[in-house]
Amino acid sequence: MVVEDDSIEAELISEILSALCGDRARVLLFNNPFDALLHAGNSPPDVLLADVNMPGMDGVAMVRHLVCNQRLSGTRIALVTHFSRDEVERLGELPQGVLYLRKPITHAVLSEALPFLNR
Repeated sequence: MVVEDDSIEAELISEILSALCGDRARVLLFNNPFDALLHAGNSPPDVLLADVNMPGMDGVAMVRHLVCNQRLSGTRIALVTHFSRDEVERLGELPQGVLYLRKPITHAVLSEALPFLNR
């Protein structure tokens, strides 16, 4: 699951994930955290990549909601952002086990993150 309000970034991440994972991955795109939370609550994703800077609810707040849901305890989560780690932490401490990925997201960045995301 990719949660990104910028459609170009969302498509780029989706294409890279598809190239890296092939048929093993079904990538769902959401352009807002509210729809993503509803969907994840009903159908927990294996992996979730979320932008930090989104309208209505930032990615850090969304992730805090996700980790409180026991049904989602197996979901591996990565926050994707242009912000530095310090800037992200000003929004609130990242829950344990959440991966921080700095934009721009490239094939190399996601390839390096795959061992974490495939656990």
